[in-house]
Amino acid sequence: MRTITLLLLLTLPLASQSFAADEDVEINSPSTIMLQYLAAQRDYLKAEISAAGTWLNGNEYDLKTFQRLFDDNRIDRTDRRLMQAIGIYMGDLLQEATYNNFRWASYEDDKGKSRALCLREQTPCVFPSTLISRRAEGGANVNFYEIYQRTLEQLQQVPIR
Repeated sequence: MRTITLLLLLTLPLASQSFAADEDVEINSPSTIMLQYLAAQRDYLKAEISAAGTWLNGNEYDLKTFQRLFDDNRIDRTDRRLMQAIGIYMGDLLQEATYNNFRWASYEDDKGKSRALCLREQTPCVFPSTLISRRAEGGANVNFYEIYQRTLEQLQQVPIR
């Protein structure tokens, strides 16, 4: 019952694809290829933000910078790669804010393989790379800081064993 309550707590406020806590999954440490992909996405984000005339500070303030650029149409909401790069950046902030209790991992289920932040290579997991891109592609309101804060609050409620 405790697990079901935790799952409901984690999944209600965010899109259904945001969190997972399924027993029939395989979670592994990130491969070298995955780490290279994450690094390439971070570099892409830095280049795009620089081209928009600003820079990254490496903290939560950057989420407000993303919002300003997004609202001013200085970054393209239809650029899936950029939206996923912002999600990865947000994942890095979440990892740091949870004292590395949630870390990048390879998450594989019957739908395929994904990059996720998982609780010490187990469930629950959050999928930051698509947390932003799916909202942007769907035309939903995207508030980077609010999404980050809600996700962080939920991660902080997960009991650390």
